[in-house]
Amino acid sequence: METQRSNGPPPETHEAIMDATCRALCEHGYANLTMQRISDELDKSKSLLHYHYDSKEELLVSFLEYHLDEFATRLSLDEYDSAADALAFTVDALFPDPDDSNDFEVTMLEMGMQAPYNDAFREQLQENNARLKDLFTRIFEDGIERGEFEDIDPERAAEHVLILLDGVRGRSVVLGSDEPNEVGRDAIREFIQAITVGDEAQ
Repeated sequence: METQRSNGPPPETHEAIMDATCRALCEHGYANLTMQRISDELDKSKSLLHYHYDSKEELLVSFLEYHLDEFATRLSLDEYDSAADALAFTVDALFPDPDDSNDFEVTMLEMGMQAPYNDAFREQLQENNARLKDLFTRIFEDGIERGEFEDIDPERAAEHVLILLDGVRGRSVVLGSDEPNEVGRDAIREFIQAITVGDEAQ
């Protein structure tokens, strides 16, 4: 879960700051992102941001944590009766929707490009990746135990799916085309079919 500072904002204010940060990051990019531009999007004074965050970096680390927690909430597996259903839902949740704005993918790409030069960003992105890998690994382990999936290496399968998803999201933002989405979705579908017991004919 996200770590709040002792003077961290209340939940509603925190959500508004995170939304404003996303809008400012998408509009101006990381290089031109300033606390002033975030406060302009928030329609509040810059002093409010500095009261809760010592620096832009601290705010952006909180931004990454916020989106990780949002994903974790969306990707709860408790309500699924089969590993196949949980896997399909999780892949769809992480897949870019061509009918929606790609603001989230843009912001993640911007932050990821800074990770080689910023240890705090890299550590947060590593945590995000570890949690997603753990989620997919648990799905594959559950599917193997239920007899839905072949006896594969669940961690390797999780890494395989994440690499495909990362490629789809990155190419969608950079190329601005839905074409990679369809190729990526086919690649993920073919992989799942290959490891699904009795699914050779599909």
